[in-house]
This record gives sequence, C-alpha cells and structure tokens, in this order.
Amino acid sequence: MVTIVARYDFQFQLAAMDEDSQWNVPIFAIVNFPDNKLVSRPIPQRINRLFDTHFPENTPLDVVGALIPFKMRTWESVREYFSGMKKEEVPPQIIAHLAVLGDPNFMQTFNEYCDDKDPVYRLACVMGAAHL
Repeated sequence: MVTIVARYDFQFQLAAMDEDSQWNVPIFAIVNFPDNKLVSRPIPQRINRLFDTHFPENTPLDVVGALIPFKMRTWESVREYFSGMKKEEVPPQIIAHLAVLGDPNFMQTFNEYCDDKDPVYRLACVMGAAHL
C-alpha cells in the first residue's frame, strides 16, 4: 500500500524564497509492503545505481515504478544537502522534513535551532517535534 501525504502545514511562506518555490508543498510517500528481498533485490539495487536513488532493496518493482518519476529524498540525502551550508542558509522547512523522514539525529537539529531568534526556525522545530 502506498500512502501519499501532502503536508500543507509544512508550506512556509518565506520572503527570502523566490515566488515559485513559495508554492511548493512537500509530498511524503509512506510505503507498506511485505518483505521479499529474494525477488525484489536486484531491481532496486540497479535502479539506485543508475538513477542515484535510495529505494530499499526489498522494494517491490511496482512501487519503484510508481515512485521513480519523483524526486526521492531520504533523511540522509536531506542532511547531506544542507551539511555544507552555514546555519543561517539552511531553509527552515528542512528541519521539519527531517523529523517526517525519520532522522535519528532530529533532536540534535532541534536543539541547534529551537532557540533561534527567527520565529520561522522555531516554528519548524515545533512542527518537526509534533510529528515525532
């Protein structure tokens, strides 16, 4: 079963962002399927290598086919994306996204930004913590 969730509550309206990106709504996919590494394993491995994606090796082929057109991010890829940025360059919504994506180090990120002078960062921390 694939559940697609549009998180309108994570749609931050930020003056610093360009007009088009203000209307982007993050979409999260929750996929529940039986574990079957023997049948599925070679296909997700090859797709991950070819398209630089992060599908688990036991993902069924039909799920991979349904999700391949979309930009897939894991908490690892999101954290890697902003790891080289200065603290003030990190988009606030990323903080909440890390919680939804299951980042085991979310509390470290929360503690880093929860006392920020910018209320948008504090809001992102609250939204992320509320998801846990």
